[in-house]
Amino acid sequence: MVASCDSKIMEVNQNIAIKPSHINTDPYNCWFLFLSTCISTNELLTYEDYIQIMK
Repeated sequence: MVASCDSKIMEVNQNIAIKPSHINTDPYNCWFLFLSTCISTNELLTYEDYIQIMK
């Protein structure tokens, strides 16, 4: 798995593996994973940096 920030899988919903169709009938309660993320704002682009990349 590739993520745009540091993350750690905290929990996997095993019920989805047993009956994947639940994701279609109850998507808000039939989650895939719980992630813990650590985002450092120092690594984010400023508006000016983003504009320069997009040119």
